[in-house]
Amino acid sequence: MLSEDFDVSTWQKIKARIGLGL
Repeated sequence: MLSEDFDVSTWQKIKARIGLGL
């Protein structure tokens, strides 16, 4: 489960970095 500190904006940033990584 995601922690409360794990905001949606943070998750989107990670997804963006993964996308750029690919």
